Amino acid sequence: MVKNYKPLRDNLIYKCENCNQLNLVLIEELYLEFDCVDSSAGSMGEKNLYQTTCSINCITCINKISIIFSIWEYPDGKHDNDKINIENGQIIQSPDFVRFFWENY
Repeated sequence: MVKNYKPLRDNLIYKCENCNQLNLVLIEELYLEFDCVDSSAGSMGEKNLYQTTCSINCITCINKISIIFSIWEYPDGKHDNDKINIENGQIIQSPDFVRFFWENY
């Protein structure tokens, strides 16, 4: 199941591992399309994992940064957990992508 969303209004700030530059990305510039990538049965129903991956470049050194936004739903319709993974960078400030996901679910 694919879910398409309108953009968030807060910002993502990250530090590039290559040049240590702080970068700000308006969340409106990211297209967040969550897919259910894993599902399993639990004692209270289905446990679902939704993810989306965004690729951006450092504004200084053009280093490729990949960010994976993950949300676990368990039981059905309830927030269980969330996580942001970043490759080639460090998250300084993350947007409230969980609120955004549930408002558009």
